[in-house]
Amino acid sequence: MRWLTLLFLVAVVHGADVLRLDPLVLRLDLAPTEAVETTLTLRAPAGTTITAISTDCACVRSLTTTPATVPAVGTLDLRFRATGMRPGMEDVVVSTTTGTVRAQLQLVGPGAGRGLDQLRAAAQQATTSGWRLLGIVHALRGTIRHCTCSSGSLAGAGRIARIPGLVRDIAPGLDATWVLSGDADGKRTGLGTALTKTGWRLGDMSVRVADDPVPLLATPGVVAVIPTGDASVQHRRIVRPVLTDGMAVELLLVDAAGAIQARRTMPVDDSLPDDPTLAAQFRDVLTGTIDLAANPSQSCITCHATAGAVWAQTRHARALDSLKPEDRTDTCITCHVTPVAVSVVAPAVSCQSCHQGGEPHAASQGTLRTTGTVDCRSCHDAKHHPAFRRELAWPKIQHGGEAAR
Repeated sequence: MRWLTLLFLVAVVHGADVLRLDPLVLRLDLAPTEAVETTLTLRAPAGTTITAISTDCACVRSLTTTPATVPAVGTLDLRFRATGMRPGMEDVVVSTTTGTVRAQLQLVGPGAGRGLDQLRAAAQQATTSGWRLLGIVHALRGTIRHCTCSSGSLAGAGRIARIPGLVRDIAPGLDATWVLSGDADGKRTGLGTALTKTGWRLGDMSVRVADDPVPLLATPGVVAVIPTGDASVQHRRIVRPVLTDGMAVELLLVDAAGAIQARRTMPVDDSLPDDPTLAAQFRDVLTGTIDLAANPSQSCITCHATAGAVWAQTRHARALDSLKPEDRTDTCITCHVTPVAVSVVAPAVSCQSCHQGGEPHAASQGTLRTTGTVDCRSCHDAKHHPAFRRELAWPKIQHGGEAAR
């Protein structure tokens, strides 16, 4: 009878605390430019609020608007759009008021190949067939670097800037036109104009963007129409970009009559050279000050000496060192420093970065308890640290267990 009672209690506790995504791993077999919608089911206590949904690549995008609340049934279907541009395991991290949970989408397929290989193949095919090459980047939206990180492997305006020159080297004399359609600047006013100096056009009458593409299909001079909504009509001139935000270029091979004869989707990846001067023109800035002498952990170490000694040996204590100088910006620096005053930060992930309520705890000499710890995934998220595993990371920084003296 005792084991039955214990089993019942475990079941009740588990049911009350359930927080998971189903399935934990979802396999999707995709062609290189195929895009599909899929669903993961979040199981959580009724009333749980989803605060954020993140993925480590725009090849998987969340279609669910946040915040969202789990209904009384305890489940909520989360919708995603996945493309076959890059095969691999893509993390999905869902942050909620109950906790954080993750799952993976396994994208299986040949992928679109390397960007430079696709560019060479398109240029050579156009030359051999006597066609012209039309390249389109739709809705760049001011993307300078993937995930705003200098080590990103997909997307980047600097790589886009080099494409016209690369084609001139690969196929001298080829008639090629490069068009930025839709919103090129985003929050970076002047980015589209800067790219025009490298061979791109900021809009072109041969490439039109429209809610209703049908009236434009027979318009003289229009080669491609990009619908802004779900156009049900199918036509050779209708082009639906596989990825936006500067992650891919649609390469169209156009004959003398203005008809699209072939099409390739080229990833803007690290096989393409970069133009660092472009990023330098639109570099994010650091508006605050880094106080290199500040060490807010010292107020904790006074009582927690053993934990402090462990912290001093971890990469958290030298977190700023892992950022390249060009990444020391308002956008990137947040997870590598600790605020110590208004617009002033210390150059480390200090105790207070993870332990909430640390300042009043220290000021009260331990009378007031800290109020909890920050979820590791708030910084080690799917975009910036997709391989992060808490159970593997914790032993590297494990500390505590000592009472304040």
